[in-house]
Amino acid sequence: MNNIEWKFKAEYAKSNRSECRFCRSKIKYNELRLAIMVQSTFFDGRIPTWYHYDCFWYCGKVLSEEDFPGLDNLRWDDQEKIRKRIQDECNNEAATKSDEMLEISVDQPIRSSLCALCRKKVQSVRMHVRKANQKTRKSYDIDCFFNTYDSVHVLQNLTVDKIIDFHLLPVDCQQDIQNRLQKRKIKIDSEHEKKKKRKEEEEETSNSKGKCFTTAEKEKEMLNIQCNKFWEIKDNLRNNLTKREMEKLLLHNGQQITRKFEITNHLADCIMFGPLEPCPACEQGQLFFSSRFNSYLCGGNISAWTTCKYSTQKPGRKKFTIPELLSDNNYLKCLPKDGEHSERFFSSRRPLVSNLLKGINFFIQPDLHDVKKNIEKLGGTIVAQLTSKVMLAIFSEASLHSESYSNFVLKMSEKRIACVSESFVDQLQNIPLHDALAKCKINSWDADSVKA
Repeated sequence: MNNIEWKFKAEYAKSNRSECRFCRSKIKYNELRLAIMVQSTFFDGRIPTWYHYDCFWYCGKVLSEEDFPGLDNLRWDDQEKIRKRIQDECNNEAATKSDEMLEISVDQPIRSSLCALCRKKVQSVRMHVRKANQKTRKSYDIDCFFNTYDSVHVLQNLTVDKIIDFHLLPVDCQQDIQNRLQKRKIKIDSEHEKKKKRKEEEEETSNSKGKCFTTAEKEKEMLNIQCNKFWEIKDNLRNNLTKREMEKLLLHNGQQITRKFEITNHLADCIMFGPLEPCPACEQGQLFFSSRFNSYLCGGNISAWTTCKYSTQKPGRKKFTIPELLSDNNYLKCLPKDGEHSERFFSSRRPLVSNLLKGINFFIQPDLHDVKKNIEKLGGTIVAQLTSKVMLAIFSEASLHSESYSNFVLKMSEKRIACVSESFVDQLQNIPLHDALAKCKINSWDADSVKA
């Protein structure tokens, strides 16, 4: 879990000493800063190179908010600002790819000319496509050209004026291409019209029934309220208490002070949701909230050689109390004295980290094609055969009991390879890797543990 290589990082500057790597000016204290994580030249690990928010986007290419661990630790407005910018960057990139400079030319085929798609001789018109940054070009039959590029919206803005040597074609060929482009334009216009009508109908329905929220909108609203309350408590703590006073409050409420968490964050969590009980697994470790994994993790050790990997979204809580030494503090006086705490609200699904399974070799049941794609997206390596290189196998539970897969089961048991069900990837959406391995385990034989 701790070996995940995060691509980027977002936080508020902890001092005035950090320097933007783009504009070379200082980043002010408590200002939002973004970092690109790069390999250190001094040790086996990654270090952040910091940028101003505006400067970062000239250097960093972010495709998903999953690349920013701990994004939920920021103020809500800054979270939304980053999410919107990521979405805009992705949309711009997609538009650039779809409207990429393609040089399209036409001519009449020669005897040996073959279509790049169907590998048959071109009969009437040969369409050439070449990207702006490439020297070679692909030649298509007119039918294959329109079928191929119709799906990627290249034809959306294509006109006969943009086709090189169009005027050199015979009149009947010119007319054929114009008719095909006209049909495409009519199809696009009708699709836009349908979307527009559907949107208008949805707006009319929502206006007639009043403002109604979807499940996602309700979740977003609740997270917004929770985040604003949490930051209000943090700001008050920083303005009214010293670091030593915060530590006294934590110790008084039975919390350990470790490097696993920031003191202000943990104290605000205790005030808002209640102080945490010790870890039930190792019975001594301190639980702390990790926004990266959307759950409470344990920072203790099971033994001198093994760290505790307990995690939960429903930890034990107790009432928050104030010691007599700090009872005269103006802010602490305003806290409710009835001991009631709100319950933390968790987002329903968490984005998966793109290199979460990096370094793990998988053997996957041959017909589970979607699982293979998802494992590759998460950085896992697919191995074609059940060899000693395989660290984890993925099969459906029913297939393990069928005779057709008995050879696979025998090999896995001989090589002590752990096996999980096909729901493994879905479980990674909500729980850490080691918990997903334990929950989805379906092998009945002794297997070597997977190092997560």
